[in-house]
Amino acid sequence: MTRKNFDEVYPGEPVIEVQKKAGAPYAIRSQPNGTEEYEYIERIPLGTEVVEENHYYLVIKNGQVVSKRINRETPPAYDLIDDDDPNDVEQQ
Repeated sequence: MTRKNFDEVYPGEPVIEVQKKAGAPYAIRSQPNGTEEYEYIERIPLGTEVVEENHYYLVIKNGQVVSKRINRETPPAYDLIDDDDPNDVEQQ
């Protein structure tokens, strides 16, 4: 899914048509109200690093898009799990 694909998705569009344009979703989550939430992820690289992720969400009911939203995320400048904080001068 790209921003262009996302912008071209409209309420009432059959999910089959969305998948023809954007492929299979990253995840499908069933919601308590009977709808499904399709999640697509677009990763924006700069060199070898991912500098931004766009998470596109489509709410599907009876095989059609009923709403959509986007969430943009910026990963941390360093890996919080494996690397020490590069700004911590006490560790150097």
